[in-house]
Amino acid sequence: GCTTFVPLYSCALLNTSDSGMAFRMFGCINPPLDVTLSQGDTTLCEDEAIISITASSTSPGVDYLWNTGSTSNTVTADSAGIYTVTVTNPVTGCGMPQSAHINLLPVPNYDVADVTTCSSALPYTFIANSPGVSVVWPSGNTSVIEEISLAGTYVITLTGNNGCVGTDTFTLTVEDLDPITSPVGPVDLCFGESFMAGVV
Repeated sequence: GCTTFVPLYSCALLNTSDSGMAFRMFGCINPPLDVTLSQGDTTLCEDEAIISITASSTSPGVDYLWNTGSTSNTVTADSAGIYTVTVTNPVTGCGMPQSAHINLLPVPNYDVADVTTCSSALPYTFIANSPGVSVVWPSGNTSVIEEISLAGTYVITLTGNNGCVGTDTFTLTVEDLDPITSPVGPVDLCFGESFMAGVV
């Protein structure tokens, strides 16, 4: 029944003569804090560009605190996880959290070994057999094996079931041994002597 601000003892319904009371009121500014993130939930491959997430609010003079510990309004998302920012009005202490879920998918990785061989062993057969990964050889071949006849450095493209693409570089080196000249006829050596065959 007491509908105006009057001393306590002036409100008969309270039935009290004690006029001493202290209270504190807490609340957020009106309108309440609004928080917008420049990047929402997203899924990326690990080798894609690092994402920057920026929080903004139309309320002036607010403080930013990310779950990474950063107090800037922008944070760098360089690994998978949940990035949460709490925007707080320093006067009222009221805060508004917002989160972005960043999911990073693995990039396929397969090591095609470098090979050194002689010309008589060409073409050399390379193998890239990784379950769940499709391959494209430099020739465009999509088989797990590729025959290469020319020395050089090549790149194979690997695509995982998740759509992420990786590459691997491998080298084919061709080295033929120099022929060894045999001596004409038998060579007789005394104990302690040595003989070295020449090469051409």
